[in-house]
Amino acid sequence: MIVGVVLIFAIPIIINYLILQPKQFPFVGEGVDWLMFWGSYLGAAISAAIAFIILHIQRRDNEKQNEENRQLQINILVYQQERARLDNLQKMFTDILTLNAFNDIIDIARAIDGGELQKINDSLRITSDKITYSMAEFSMEFMLVDSDSYRVGRYTDWYFRKYSRTLRDISVVVAVAQQDMSMSIDKFSNIIDNLPPIQVSAELKRVVAHLKGNKQLKQCKDIAGECIMTLLNMRIKEHTTMGDMFNKYLHTQRQKIDKMLTQPNK
Repeated sequence: MIVGVVLIFAIPIIINYLILQPKQFPFVGEGVDWLMFWGSYLGAAISAAIAFIILHIQRRDNEKQNEENRQLQINILVYQQERARLDNLQKMFTDILTLNAFNDIIDIARAIDGGELQKINDSLRITSDKITYSMAEFSMEFMLVDSDSYRVGRYTDWYFRKYSRTLRDISVVVAVAQQDMSMSIDKFSNIIDNLPPIQVSAELKRVVAHLKGNKQLKQCKDIAGECIMTLLNMRIKEHTTMGDMFNKYLHTQRQKIDKMLTQPNK
């Protein structure tokens, strides 16, 4: 800016002094002529400067507006994608709640007490088939988003593994009970306790050891049904924790993406 002002005054003097007039006569024209010249010259220079400044401001504002519009379009696109992802996660979680098969497991425990062996086998097969795929798909949706998503994804993946192992434990309980529905509780406990870890979890062994001391459990079918209900209650508590984490995650994520449209760009 300072250089421009200096040039405005220096250019006519340089032209006059070096080109139009020899060095012994520094200036051409009378004082009045120079007064009129500077008046018209400075008026034109100031008008040009004002026009340039206005053009510069308009260009800067246009560039800023274009950048804001571009960023807004990007934000809208990301917002739509994130909303679609969260809506899809919510639908998947709702489907899992429907498919979680807790009612089916309760039916299995009741069927053992009633001796309905075929119903037990059918329920176990259906329960395992309909839940495994949906759970695995749901947990993987979290893994590659951010730290909050990863934490929820880790917990849901852990829960699904626990749930799948519980289904296998229930299958073992049913298989042992089906050998002899009237076997003693001690015999039932010994069979479970002697199974290798690849077939039965340490959790089931602890449950059976705890229930073995319950004097109200008289027959194998009693302890088998109680084992299933105890395992189920453990999963229900963990499932509730998972649901609370998921709902909090959804709320936080929706607040985060809503800021894309409600807060000005920085």
